[in-house]
Amino acid sequence: MMSKRIQSIYIISFLVALSILSCDISDEEGKDTGQDKDNTGNIVNPKCDSNADTCLSTNEVVHCVNGKRIREYCKAGEYCYDGKCGKIVCVANEIESCNENGTYHGCNPAGTEIGDYPCPDNQTCVDNQCKLRWCEAGTGNCLDSETILLCNEAGTAFTDAKKCTDILEKSVCENGKCISICDQSNKNASYIGCEYWAVDLDNAIDAGVYDAAGQPFAVVLSNTHDQYSANVEIYAKSDNSIKRTFTFEVPSGEVRTVYLPSSDCYEGTSCTRAYSVNNTAITDTAYYIKSDVPITAAQFNPLDNYQVYSNDASLLFPTTALGLSYMIMARQQFHDNFHAFVTIVATQPGKTKVEVKASCKFMRGLDKNKRDISAMNRGDIQTFYLDQFDTLNLETSEVDEDPTGTLVTADNLIAVFAGVEATSLPETEPVTCCADHIEHQQYPMNAWGKQYNAVKLKPRNKERDLWRIMARVDGTVVRTVPNVFNRDDSEITLNAGQWFDVLTRDSFSISVTEPILVGQFMVSQNDPNDIETGVAGPDSAGTGDPSYIIGVPVEQYRTTYQFLAPSKYEYDYITIIAPHDATVALDGERIPDDEFFTFGDGSYRAAYRRVEDGAHSIRSDKRIGLFSYGYDQYVSYGYAAGLDLKDLWE
Repeated sequence: MMSKRIQSIYIISFLVALSILSCDISDEEGKDTGQDKDNTGNIVNPKCDSNADTCLSTNEVVHCVNGKRIREYCKAGEYCYDGKCGKIVCVANEIESCNENGTYHGCNPAGTEIGDYPCPDNQTCVDNQCKLRWCEAGTGNCLDSETILLCNEAGTAFTDAKKCTDILEKSVCENGKCISICDQSNKNASYIGCEYWAVDLDNAIDAGVYDAAGQPFAVVLSNTHDQYSANVEIYAKSDNSIKRTFTFEVPSGEVRTVYLPSSDCYEGTSCTRAYSVNNTAITDTAYYIKSDVPITAAQFNPLDNYQVYSNDASLLFPTTALGLSYMIMARQQFHDNFHAFVTIVATQPGKTKVEVKASCKFMRGLDKNKRDISAMNRGDIQTFYLDQFDTLNLETSEVDEDPTGTLVTADNLIAVFAGVEATSLPETEPVTCCADHIEHQQYPMNAWGKQYNAVKLKPRNKERDLWRIMARVDGTVVRTVPNVFNRDDSEITLNAGQWFDVLTRDSFSISVTEPILVGQFMVSQNDPNDIETGVAGPDSAGTGDPSYIIGVPVEQYRTTYQFLAPSKYEYDYITIIAPHDATVALDGERIPDDEFFTFGDGSYRAAYRRVEDGAHSIRSDKRIGLFSYGYDQYVSYGYAAGLDLKDLWE
């Protein structure tokens, strides 16, 4: 009875199987989803457009004949692989040897044949095994900042550890590559870099009294690296050829002062002005400074202060932090012979197109080929084409002309400076003695910020600081805490290129609706003086004279600084601006909390420190601002001790 039931089931199964075997492909296509399964169970989409056989499962094969698919079961004991049924003849996936192309020689995945087969996806054959491919041969992975791991030829592991310095001198590991420490520094736009441009900007000459323009102009370089010496080269252009004028080494953590064009120039008499800028002109008078280790750079114009009476300094910005658009901040021409100026340097090979839209009257001049440079009036636009090393200097033509708000744009990276040959500050009548040279390299407009802390310089007595706030775009609303605008309204609105001056002893906070530029000016030593006679009084500063510092937006604060206090001034100070919860250390020694004072809206506090001549460092666990300045009788200098120069607004 049981045998008859089994026999009936067998007959029914046979008939079903037979109907399947005899099934025409057109029947399947009527309900085909376009997907079948291969011998591994993966979904495939066989195209029956040629004579090709495909495994539907481990024991089913689909024959493609004349555009039709016919399904067939493998015989007992056979398995389907690569469109063929076969008997087991070897151990599935057993590898006998590896081929050079990453395939293996051995048993196929079904165990039906010996041959050459690929490993599974993203695997390769190594040491008679299919191994996961982790990397591309020859690529790297950083073990730490000094060590790189290289991917083996098979791509299965990072095995070969090498010091980056064995591959590339003075290098570090970053993102799986050994790169020079200069390339690493270039990625972080700041005042630290490997390439700079310096210019001996126009300074005062007072016949029979002093010649500041002919005194030693110098750059001071500080090596910020804790391990490597910096090999520095300085280039200048002469007779239409670029010449290397200096080659020297700055040891790790040390400072080097370099007189330009050379110290020999200053033996006994004033220096030739062959490398100096004077009047409206185009000359090839820039200096290119190149180092193989990140350094900081500042220029002192001039360096010495003894009986010079007119000097200032500027922090220099690396080429990689320069920009294409600048709006100038300076002061007005205050004396017939002491002009305000804008100085533009072409830093890139080939021609650089520079367009200047004047906010004042600039005098006419000559280019290096003795061709005329037209005078400019307010609103005039003039285009210049500069070669690398060319310096375009534009100078005001008369008293009260102020280049602040002048717009400078270029099609390649340019360095831009501005200042006055000499000026008294504040600009009063009678004159507040005494005049001094002011200069500063200008920030690209995309580095301007929307929050500033305006902290008074270390008081000399009861003198004031002079501040200038300038807008980048129309409708910029400016607010200060406390209100320093000398009116009931605590805010002002400025349009593009407009500015507002503030003369105050207070420190204050500045917030704005659009990016601004803030200038801080040390006033003359007789401020405050008698407003009728100009004579100094008991509250006057008593020492120092005007200097120009561009403020640093909070957005460009840093946690680490390396800076220099020059050796030629009696008093050298720094101002530290930090959040209340910041821990700040000068040269490794924490600055006590009781040295800080709160100002403005209370979100930041500030401290003054007198510093010794030489190189110094500041570290903080929060981003802080830092300014360096100093003074002596009738002279002063000042600049931001450092900042980031990130592109904040594109």
